[in-house]
Amino acid sequence: MTKVADAGGDSKKLWSTLDAVLCKDRSRSRLPTDGLSANDFLNAFSSKVEAVRSSTASASAPTYTVGTSCSSVLDAFDGIDASYIQKLVLSAPNKNCALDPAPTWLVKKFAVELSPFLTILFNLSMGQGVVLLSLKRAIVVPALKKTSRDPSDMGNSPYF
Repeated sequence: MTKVADAGGDSKKLWSTLDAVLCKDRSRSRLPTDGLSANDFLNAFSSKVEAVRSSTASASAPTYTVGTSCSSVLDAFDGIDASYIQKLVLSAPNKNCALDPAPTWLVKKFAVELSPFLTILFNLSMGQGVVLLSLKRAIVVPALKKTSRDPSDMGNSPYF
């Protein structure tokens, strides 16, 4: 509470303090400053896909075996209990993502109190076969295959 009081009504300082306490790294969520954009990545990816299509255009069509399907079907789900969720939370690595609603250390600190709610959420999700939209989001950060290569060339992304 002293760090909040030290902000002395300065909202910028207060938010900076809260970001530090919650392990929020603002620099990770910023747009690239080197001129690359999502459209650059899209164009590079589209070019790569087109090159693969044109190189395989003369290949014979694949053959499929009719009637094969996945042998594992989740048609029944036995729920898990809060103690199991608590064990999983406490053994999770202390890593965070900008999309996390709370830092891992905080979730771990209140694992006992949160585990009944997380258990309900997980059991309903698995039982109904539905995942919350908020859990389907990701931050994708392309990284160079080799740091010695040109970072402005989207072809150096590990996705190609």
